[in-house]
Amino acid sequence: MSTSGDRLNGKERKFPKGSAFAKEEFINLRAENLSYDAIAARLGVSRQCLQNWSKELNVEIANAKAFRLDAIKVRLRLTQIHRTEIFGEMLEKVRSELLKRDLSDLSTEKLLEIFLKYNRALVSEDTALEFAEMKDPNVMLNDTLCSKQRVAYSME
Repeated sequence: MSTSGDRLNGKERKFPKGSAFAKEEFINLRAENLSYDAIAARLGVSRQCLQNWSKELNVEIANAKAFRLDAIKVRLRLTQIHRTEIFGEMLEKVRSELLKRDLSDLSTEKLLEIFLKYNRALVSEDTALEFAEMKDPNVMLNDTLCSKQRVAYSME
């Protein structure tokens, strides 16, 4: 014999009221962007209950959506790493093809234009090496000793 808590609109619930499994399934279905009505029908839970769960579980739902989106990006090779690899491969193919080309049929004006374009690109890529400044070893030793003395005084 079922109690009124086990029934929803005269129908048997598919999960016990407030079941952890039902909530987990709700999180997954919301991550798949199913509507409350579709989830309510699938889980046998009221729409109001689902809205309450949504408030309670909003972080878990957002994380499930993020994991789902990440899995799709990895499957379709859309991550930043994949894009960089693809662009690098394409750049290498273009570079290889360009090296095969004879530029003798280009006008002087076009050759000069290309030369200046590549020259600007090289200049913009050129950066001076910058090294971090090293502290004087004596100053570093003094700083270390002072901090150890402060610790010793605070322990007394």
